[in-house]
Amino acid sequence: METAALIGLQLLLSIMLRRILKSSELSPILTVALSFYVVLWLVVPVIIRLAFWESVVHIVTYEQFVAAATIESSACLVVLFLTNRLRMTPRSAGRANRLTMHPWSGGRVSPVALSKRSIIVLSLIGCCVTIVVGLQSADASYLEQNSRNTSSASGAGDLANSMAMLEQIMLAYMYVLLFRGTIIKNSGKLGFACCTAWIGVYLGFQIRSGGRFGLLLPLFLTIAYGHSQRWSARRWLGSAGAIASATAVLAWALLGVISDVRSHGSAVTAQTVGDAVLSVARGDQGQGSDMNHFLNEVVGKLDSITFGAKLLDMSGGQSVGAAPYLGAVVGIFPRALFPGKPVPGTLDGSYLTHPSRLVAQACNMDMYAGNVNVSPAAVARWHFGALGIVLFILASLCYLYVLNTLMLSKVTLGAAVALASLSVPTCVGVVSSPDVLIMNLERLLFVATLVWMWRYRGSRVGRARSKVAAKELRLTRDPTTCRANQ
Repeated sequence: METAALIGLQLLLSIMLRRILKSSELSPILTVALSFYVVLWLVVPVIIRLAFWESVVHIVTYEQFVAAATIESSACLVVLFLTNRLRMTPRSAGRANRLTMHPWSGGRVSPVALSKRSIIVLSLIGCCVTIVVGLQSADASYLEQNSRNTSSASGAGDLANSMAMLEQIMLAYMYVLLFRGTIIKNSGKLGFACCTAWIGVYLGFQIRSGGRFGLLLPLFLTIAYGHSQRWSARRWLGSAGAIASATAVLAWALLGVISDVRSHGSAVTAQTVGDAVLSVARGDQGQGSDMNHFLNEVVGKLDSITFGAKLLDMSGGQSVGAAPYLGAVVGIFPRALFPGKPVPGTLDGSYLTHPSRLVAQACNMDMYAGNVNVSPAAVARWHFGALGIVLFILASLCYLYVLNTLMLSKVTLGAAVALASLSVPTCVGVVSSPDVLIMNLERLLFVATLVWMWRYRGSRVGRARSKVAAKELRLTRDPTTCRANQ
């Protein structure tokens, strides 16, 4: 019965996603991000676990997984339902406006006026920033990079983190221009080629360092662009189908190779990629083409539900309270101004007590470098028990409200900052634990306030110029004024 209910929840999630994708009041980018999150972090791991339970490694019992997956899916379903149905426009507006804020967003998405030269220069600068960020970690293995990130809480590596953040915002800015049709419309094939080269360089460094999710980026960009531009069914089958097939082949071939990179620190070279693809084409039963190994790699990366169940099992049903929220509240302040601020989501302010690290240590991973993805509803329950689910739903609705506002904004930088907070292509930033959502809300509200001030200033300047122009027009048409001037 519990298994049947869980399968039914996955069907309901799919139906709700279909309705959200058709919504005209939600940002197309946001709806695609929500779809990616649900498919990657809920539907895929649940299907694999239920169908191949005996073939994949598990650290909790079947009953624990089903119970955790049911709660996670139910909470996400409620968030999606309320996102699609909740109306937030005042009654005086006379129409239902779902999850948008017209004084800030300025209505629907409109193209941004950028010249061909500006787009090419942006691509070249972004490519240089990506190369600098990539070379900073080129001599380190994946585990060493995680250790460096852990030590950054005490001030080391702040420059590298700042450069990485700048890279993500610049990439998100370019993505927004791409989705809105500005790049192809204003710069043609040359500008599109420069942006594609930039994405290629970024993907190369991601895969070389062991980032397996980088394989999904072309698929996400293609789907988001097609949904934003309202592609026809024929174009969907051609473009999106080809990208999805290529992604599946590369994932099948490279998951085992990239796993070796993360374990031993070796680099993924062009020869390694070529050998892996040829191995799949020949049907060799190597590491990359073994079905059980492939399923374990997929589940190990996407199954945050199992790790969430493990976290709750470790806590013995005891909630930890509000300690993880202290770092989230002060997260908006730069570490340069607040050197001793605690790491958000942790028990004692250090990375070692973050849920992703606690579960990793329980799974015999390196305490300084190992980390796993823990499901957000499980983290919320770890905080406040059943009350944490209510907090998770409320925080998610507020967060999606602000995200949708910024993504519909005509100010491209605001939309870019919102997109950067989603962690494309994994989209783990669109649905997170309450402490992370609170921290991200602080940052996005700060950006939204700047966007509103910019638009308010622009509207005031525009009205002032219109009044001056109207006054001059009246003076030129007044015959008494004309005779007096003569």
